[in-house]
Amino acid sequence: MERKRKSFITIGIIVVIILVLIVFIIKKVNNSNKTIEPDNTIDPLPDEIVEQREKHTGKIQYVERGNLYRVKGIIQKFYSLCNYLVDGEEDDRDLVKSQIISMLSNEYITTNGINSNNLSEKVAIDNSYIIEIYNIYMCTNYENVYSYFVNGILRNIEDSTDYREFNLAVNVDINNKTFEIVPNDMINNINIKDLKEYDEIEYVIPGDVEDREYNHYSDVSATPEEISRDYLSIIKNLLLYDIDRAYEHLSDEGKIRYSSKNDLVNFVNNNKGKIFSLIYGGNTISTEENKNIFKIYDQYRRYYIVINFNVFSSFTFDIYEM
Repeated sequence: MERKRKSFITIGIIVVIILVLIVFIIKKVNNSNKTIEPDNTIDPLPDEIVEQREKHTGKIQYVERGNLYRVKGIIQKFYSLCNYLVDGEEDDRDLVKSQIISMLSNEYITTNGINSNNLSEKVAIDNSYIIEIYNIYMCTNYENVYSYFVNGILRNIEDSTDYREFNLAVNVDINNKTFEIVPNDMINNINIKDLKEYDEIEYVIPGDVEDREYNHYSDVSATPEEISRDYLSIIKNLLLYDIDRAYEHLSDEGKIRYSSKNDLVNFVNNNKGKIFSLIYGGNTISTEENKNIFKIYDQYRRYYIVINFNVFSSFTFDIYEM
């Protein structure tokens, strides 16, 4: 009798264990079949980053041309990806969104609640554009991080008359070889076109730019011929499509010969066909004091004197007949 009672107890324990295992397996299967919604929330910045990103007062400096091409490459890459959100393959857009978010500053992402769902409405642009930079300045409060303030034009590759102005900042960490983009609405207190060397501005300069998967840059150099071709293209587009800015960039001597903007307009109207078809024809470069002087020729035996003060930020030009 005692033996039979022990057998019942043993069988009962086994049954309970089997039931527990069945319940556990059922719960595991149910959990594995659940659809997991992506977490698009943005974590707040860590305390140490918040401390680094308090505003500092920095002095504006001019930018050497070598750094210009580095920053220009970063901006071109950024806007190319922004265009891909409109014109690119649908299957690749999630990856492109990750790349763009990796390039944007933490402050911009946090302030604007940026995530993969709302990114396109914030940064997407239609059409492919080339970058024309007209003003670029720099300031820094750290040995390794430089903040570049850039004003320029996005010009439609297929239609030169279609262009839009842009203003943004690029923070570059030369130790980590990393960068981050700060769009215009985060720096709208800074009028980039009116900046001058030694101006003081208040700006959030990070102590470093963290290493994310897609925010690395490569150093880019340019030959004197590439620089001259750039200048000729900029002058051509200014004369054809932005006469106000063209007159602003005329040298003092040029403003004597074209004493008013209307004089420059008349020159353009009388030479529009030639300006449309400008082709680079060569250059000579000389140096006077702290100035680099580019003499750039076109196919019509006209040449353009571009004065570049070892930097790009404040170039001026003049037009001569040979």
